[in-house]
Amino acid sequence: MRKILLLLSFFVALSGEAFAVIGFESSTESHTGTTGSQSQASFDITVPFTANSKGLLVFTYNANSNANDGTSVKIDPAGTNRDVPAVTGGLASDTVGEPGSCKAWFLGTGAFPSSNTTVRINRNNNANIMYAVAITVTAGANTYYNAGGSTPVLQEGDGAIAESFLNTNAITAMRFQCGYNGSNNAPAAGANSTLLQSIDFGSFTAGACRETTAGSGDRSAGCTASSDDRAAVTLAIAEIPACSGTTWTSTGIKATGASSSNADSATLTLGDTSTNSFIAVSVSIFDSDANPASITVSDNINGTYTSSFYQGITNGGIGIRYFPTNPGGNLIITANPDGATSDFSIMAHEFCGGHATPASGSPVTATGSSTTPSTGAMTPADNNVLLLASVVAHVTPGTITENAGGQGFTLSNEREDGFGGTSSFVYKIISGAPGTPSESWTTTNSGAWAAGIAAFKPAFQPTPVVRPHRIINY
Repeated sequence: MRKILLLLSFFVALSGEAFAVIGFESSTESHTGTTGSQSQASFDITVPFTANSKGLLVFTYNANSNANDGTSVKIDPAGTNRDVPAVTGGLASDTVGEPGSCKAWFLGTGAFPSSNTTVRINRNNNANIMYAVAITVTAGANTYYNAGGSTPVLQEGDGAIAESFLNTNAITAMRFQCGYNGSNNAPAAGANSTLLQSIDFGSFTAGACRETTAGSGDRSAGCTASSDDRAAVTLAIAEIPACSGTTWTSTGIKATGASSSNADSATLTLGDTSTNSFIAVSVSIFDSDANPASITVSDNINGTYTSSFYQGITNGGIGIRYFPTNPGGNLIITANPDGATSDFSIMAHEFCGGHATPASGSPVTATGSSTTPSTGAMTPADNNVLLLASVVAHVTPGTITENAGGQGFTLSNEREDGFGGTSSFVYKIISGAPGTPSESWTTTNSGAWAAGIAAFKPAFQPTPVVRPHRIINY
């Protein structure tokens, strides 16, 4: 008789990240011929959305006034009445001679209609002439503007409308331009560009162009028009990259910002963030007119962040806040030490591969007064965790050094020129069992400090699959 033990093994494959390319889908103008919208509270465009639509760009124009009379743009005003936000920095105007303006509005997230749908431009009800162009784009995911760290390029005042350069670095994007011109020659397509729409009101004209083929790097696109009064906006639109891995990785997207002296709040921009990413924010308070009991962090897309920990000290404190399922794009992050005006820093970092409810174990915080701040040890509840640690020290001037105990953390950001102290934000991705991790720092001078550490679990927790074996006797 022999006993044969049958064992079943398994293999887990982790997916990587995939990126698709932005594409042009359609353009529609509000008016044809030689007349626009006047003395109306609103005017409409019927936009041919499809199941592939992933973004809506709207250009609104004033053709005889430097004011832009558009007050809002709505999709399906009789139904969902969904708002299309104005593009930050997306208004160009000419104020003398033959005044005019153009303004960009863009929406790149959420579900879009899949058939012809009304887009309404609400406006000031006056005699100023308005016109609009609606453009839809395709992509494999949500879309955003300011791709690759670019910002809208404006052309204003006397001169010829021309193509504008926008550097989107490694991000593949498509560049779009709106242009108002005081001449009687409608804008035409520039090099590497395609004319989408134009209108000739007689003494002034307006038009929209796009880059013919999307691309990365420093590229030019737009319309051309003869030298005259002008107003033009050029911006770059791209697909938001997606986080699809199931173990922690850093995307390398990070930013730091600081308040002015004795501020109620401060902001920073974290650009080119990915769909389904984890955003971590450390806020360090150096000098406060009170002792803030907590901090609030929010952004323009996700709203309020979840608190991981906050540890206060006299006239200061340190805290980490996070958002686990960011839809991607350019985030304008705002931090507010509750109930106080303060000098403080904000540090933000993006990661992929996190769980939708990522907290693992209980964060640990500590305080002291020395040259050796330390978080103390914590016990994560999961394997393969992301560790985040931060510190604020009331030491100035001075420097701060991470990993005083050789813990192997990676620096995200630090600040050594704070109004009343120094701060550091670090991370570490652990493979396997986490043990009882901690982080420590050294400072050049002794002072009061507060520090904390927290752990976050990955989207996939690899554990062996154990199946009953079968013993065969024969």
